[in-house]
Amino acid sequence: MPQVEIVFFQEDDLSEPPLLSWFSKIGEKGSQKCWARIQVLSEQGYEAKRPLVDYLRDGIYELRMRFQNKQQRILYFFFEDVIVLTHGFSKKERVPDREIKRAVRYRTMYKENPESHTFKLEMKGR
Repeated sequence: MPQVEIVFFQEDDLSEPPLLSWFSKIGEKGSQKCWARIQVLSEQGYEAKRPLVDYLRDGIYELRMRFQNKQQRILYFFFEDVIVLTHGFSKKERVPDREIKRAVRYRTMYKENPESHTFKLEMKGR
């Protein structure tokens, strides 16, 4: 199966994508683990299953990982032939409803104007 392209959701103001901003908050080791998981997601695409990913609702999925004794999640959705990563967060139990709603809002914005909400970053070597 060919790799699926990964892009990052970007706000209208062209600020740093929410996921990349979160990476700076979790430190180098945490972001390295995330990049490794993102690479596996790119390789598996639609075929990725638990425990790597899980479907939440409303077209939103979670990329799952654990580090620093916390469950870390990256939310994403599929759009045409790409995976759009929205944002990341730490959780203790269930994924908070507010995080899913945030991802749904980002998906709606993205679908309305993909060009203005796409941030591409070279994945090779990460």
